[in-house]
Amino acid sequence: MTPMSSIVPRTRSPAPTTTFEDTFSQMDRLFDQIRGDLFGTLWTAPGTPRSLLPALTDVEDKGSAYHIQMDLPGIPKEKIDIRLNGTLLTVDAQNESAKESEDQTYLRRERSYVGFHRAFELPEPVLSDKVDASYRDGVLDLTVPKARPATEQKIAVS
Repeated sequence: MTPMSSIVPRTRSPAPTTTFEDTFSQMDRLFDQIRGDLFGTLWTAPGTPRSLLPALTDVEDKGSAYHIQMDLPGIPKEKIDIRLNGTLLTVDAQNESAKESEDQTYLRRERSYVGFHRAFELPEPVLSDKVDASYRDGVLDLTVPKARPATEQKIAVS
């Protein structure tokens, strides 16, 4: 047991000096850092970060072809770049907002840029000249035919 004379009275700590606005600025910086760490950052000009997001994708093996659906919200179809090099399929999609003018004053600007990137190594050779691509309502739909589709054969038992 401690004698009463050795107990030191506690003093109150000073009130926090952070304002409500400072807290939001700190949170914004934290989320920007997390987003940059998760998705990587592309720098276009000093002090102007742009993030490329991984496009959410479904890849299905249909036997004779691969069916790929990829979400690319907010991207006009003219800004989608699809490349096939052997079995490597790469999709890049980027959209920038209108150019800024001198008289614009933003309190907050978050919609200036959106970009997506995905690359897939397909497991089998494909027919690059037969790829079918369509884009509707923010979803890219690709059909990539296989060069040697698997065929079912009946094997006789002797």
